[in-house]
Amino acid sequence: MTAYQNFWNAEIESLLHEIDAPQSLHDNIVDTLNNSKRTGIFSNQIVNALRLGISIKQGHINMAFVASMQSGKSGTIYFLCNYVLPAIGFIDEYESILFVTSMRDTDLYDQNCRVLEQDYFDVSKKSMQQSVIKVMKMNEFFKSPNPHKVVKDFKVKLVIRDEDQYGSGVESS
Repeated sequence: MTAYQNFWNAEIESLLHEIDAPQSLHDNIVDTLNNSKRTGIFSNQIVNALRLGISIKQGHINMAFVASMQSGKSGTIYFLCNYVLPAIGFIDEYESILFVTSMRDTDLYDQNCRVLEQDYFDVSKKSMQQSVIKVMKMNEFFKSPNPHKVVKDFKVKLVIRDEDQYGSGVESS
């Protein structure tokens, strides 16, 4: 193993210990990294997901996750929501996480839907599972028919807000 891989593995192990992760999360991380060409998830995204999970577990309700465009934020959120949060007991079966975006670019919005709403493999269950993430445009969230109904209908446990240009100009959502 390279020094680079050893660094990420040590960081992941440390964070797993800090979050008091069940064995199923350890197993899913190993499987995800061993199949990163299939999953599209890499060590840095898992580290970021674990750090966010620790913060949520500590009771922080407002966080900012800032990184450059196309840097792996979506993969981090995908791993956080589908693997980390269920493993630490933050989200129960049949609950969901709403990913709200003000992104107007159709290609990038479609990419978010493809990445975040795709099924995932849970190695501990030995089966594909439906993603807990529901992607919605900000303007749809506020008009469909109201945010409270969306949260109730989808049994939303957490709202993740993407792209912070909502209301910043004529072209924004």
